[in-house]
Amino acid sequence: AKSVFDFSWFKEVQNQPVMLLAEGVFMYCEEDDVKALFREINKQFNNSEIVFEAFSSKWLKVWKRRLVDFKLQILLKFGKHAAFKFGIADSNELEKWLKNYKFVEDWSYFDVTNQNIMNYFRKLQWTVYYKII
Repeated sequence: AKSVFDFSWFKEVQNQPVMLLAEGVFMYCEEDDVKALFREINKQFNNSEIVFEAFSSKWLKVWKRRLVDFKLQILLKFGKHAAFKFGIADSNELEKWLKNYKFVEDWSYFDVTNQNIMNYFRKLQWTVYYKII
């Protein structure tokens, strides 16, 4: 067990395809750290996959951020320092950062309950699937 940002774990799964799963992790991390991780994964793993839970970067700005912080800190009682720090604007955003990341699909909790929900709410918090080629 070690931090995902301690890249020494890459040696343990080197030279084989991997599927990386990250649920409820990246939104709590600093943007620079998450981007560095994705860059390092890009260097180390070919023919692999990554599935992660994403949070909308649109909700990390101004008044929406205050709503998110209120929910985490007060309503959910995670404490006064709990905050989401990282998000993406859309599911294919990683393709713009790194050429070897290919967006496959995404899904949302709302997909199960309401097929007609506005995309704006569907992509508040959702799951993204990429292949690393």
